[in-house]
Amino acid sequence: MNGRVTISVLSAAMLLLIMIGTACTDGGVSVEIARSGFETESDLWRENPSANIDSEMVHEGVGSLFVFATGLVKVPIMDVPNVSVVGDSLTVTLWARTQILQESTVLEMLIDREGLDPRLAQVRMNDVRRTTPWSPVQIAFHLVPDEHPTRLRLALIVPQPGKLWIDDVVIWDGAPRTDAGTE
Repeated sequence: MNGRVTISVLSAAMLLLIMIGTACTDGGVSVEIARSGFETESDLWRENPSANIDSEMVHEGVGSLFVFATGLVKVPIMDVPNVSVVGDSLTVTLWARTQILQESTVLEMLIDREGLDPRLAQVRMNDVRRTTPWSPVQIAFHLVPDEHPTRLRLALIVPQPGKLWIDDVVIWDGAPRTDAGTE
């Protein structure tokens, strides 16, 4: 009898993990925190006149964010308040397409933290340059020990002239996923 109870409890725990999130490469779980497919207009990216919604060049759905950079451009793309993170990293997945970008685009995350000053993390997206078709991008932002994010702000920095489209941006709580960007 005791063996059956143990198996039932383990089965229930496994089912709960599957229902909560998607299995990660390190055996952990990644849970979606926020998503933007640029299907509706957001005031956030409007802060930069170089950005607009493109309804013709999309990865999926009816719109993508289009950035036409004539020089250094920073475009805010997501602001996620009231975040609760349990993992030791955050992962951003997105689809990107470029035209004539000479330098890599930078993904910037400003992490507001409980009881601490905000922390700015930047990651250069080396594959997001030159001229490329729609391609999946996955970036991990590792959290420092005892860091408890309360708000996340995501922005793109395009360092030189060129064109960039992004679509289907997702912020995940957890380690990088093996199938990120392919959904």
